[in-house]
Amino acid sequence: MYHFSPAEVTGMISRSHEVMRDRGLTQQDIADIMGVSRQTVARWLSSESHGAPARLFLGYCATLDISPTWLAFGVGPKHLSQITKD
Repeated sequence: MYHFSPAEVTGMISRSHEVMRDRGLTQQDIADIMGVSRQTVARWLSSESHGAPARLFLGYCATLDISPTWLAFGVGPKHLSQITKD
């Protein structure tokens, strides 16, 4: 299992806030989409967290059309729809 470094967690939180801001989403909106409590989302978005469990992280990315690689590491296309299939 991969554990994100503190710098990676900080970047992921920042990119998550960027996505939420761009789409006008609140923590409650994300909670409703993911089927979790707002408090759970708040924990995911705190600097004391190691992020969401993998299945929820991937579901979050798929639901919002966000590349998991971009969200986790800030590299590559931002949106899944920008990734071409060969």
